[in-house]
Amino acid sequence: MTQIHSDTDGGLVGAVELTDSDRHRLLTDERRRIALDVLSDRAGPVHLDELATEVATRESDTGMADPSAVERAAIALHHNHLPRLAASDIVEYDPETRRVH
Repeated sequence: MTQIHSDTDGGLVGAVELTDSDRHRLLTDERRRIALDVLSDRAGPVHLDELATEVATRESDTGMADPSAVERAAIALHHNHLPRLAASDIVEYDPETRRVH
């Protein structure tokens, strides 16, 4: 099992026990890996729009995300990736305020 611990700089919250299978399932998707990397660089909560913009920018070949790519990333994060990560206690996500921590 893998443990993910919180750090004192606002990193991941709590300790999470994941089986290797769970860890691989969560990290299989590149967008989830990018989102986790973005979140690991932040000290506090991040609004979904900010996260989606950064994810779409990193996914872009040009290093700039167009508004439609940001919208697609936000929809995928909101409906798929963040709920999966929250269900595994990797992130905290409030869909009403659209804040991720």
